[in-house]
Amino acid sequence: MKNILLLITIATLIASVYFTWNRQKWTWRHHSTIITNDGNNYEEIKYAGDISFTDDEKAFKEISPGGFLTYRRNNIKLDVESDQEGHITYEIYDGNKILQYDNAGAKIVTDAIKEMIAQGFDAKNRMERIYKNGGSTALLAEAVNMQNEYCKSLYLTYLLNIDSLSHDDMTKLIKAAGSMSSGYEKVKILNSINPGLLKYPEVMDAWLAVVDKLDADYEKQQALSHSIGRGIVSQENFGAFLDIIDLMDADYEKKKAIELLVDRDKLSAAQWIQILNLTRHISADYDKSALLVGFASRMLPDEQVKNTYRTVARTISSENDYGKAMKALE
Repeated sequence: MKNILLLITIATLIASVYFTWNRQKWTWRHHSTIITNDGNNYEEIKYAGDISFTDDEKAFKEISPGGFLTYRRNNIKLDVESDQEGHITYEIYDGNKILQYDNAGAKIVTDAIKEMIAQGFDAKNRMERIYKNGGSTALLAEAVNMQNEYCKSLYLTYLLNIDSLSHDDMTKLIKAAGSMSSGYEKVKILNSINPGLLKYPEVMDAWLAVVDKLDADYEKQQALSHSIGRGIVSQENFGAFLDIIDLMDADYEKKKAIELLVDRDKLSAAQWIQILNLTRHISADYDKSALLVGFASRMLPDEQVKNTYRTVARTISSENDYGKAMKALE
């Protein structure tokens, strides 16, 4: 009877270890897949677990225990697995031919890692390594050359957190952000820039140029409003802000940006006249009247400013909205 109980206990322990390990493997098999196909080349990266590379970017440094990578490019295939102890094994194929991890096999591993880096794998460690070895200049050069926008945004965001970034490098960073197609990513970068660096004319000019080229009025308004709230608007760039607002098609976004602009410090008579002339280009009578009513009690008591106000009010077609605007000026 004791022998039977002992055998049952041993069998239970073995089963427990087996299912524990296989449950871990099963968990990792909930993997992610990245596929790119340009018509000439098919590439697939299937992976599970955290993956990091060696400093020379020629081999896999670590993969989470039970994790794996399958890389395919046309007829080339690379299988990399990590056992329960984290030991890494490679299987390399060229078509049906199995390759050893020698010159030809090692080149396939290096090429696969290069493609994975371009997709953002091990980005944090790589950015830290590049910055440590070459500083912000080296990391910025790498970011500029990134084709994958997600990766480019990662690298640029990392750079924004470096206090020692020069205004020349910041200008290059802003231009690199401007080369991305995603307006969301552009605005995210633009709104993260240290306001102190935007005091340099070349940095501010680059910033305004990217905002001006944003496709969506909402994105322009988001970038302008954020900068207005941070006190970036100055006597020198005030007109440039108005020019960008004026080119917006959406009255709502235009009105919102104008309202934020007049909420800043005391405006000069010349600036009030510029804002009033910009308000003339609001299409909807209701929005135009609402802006003017809001201005009336805040404008400088300057006769030229008031005359410009009256001129803009006369562009309102609705008698009711025109009446509200003129009454507010009394």
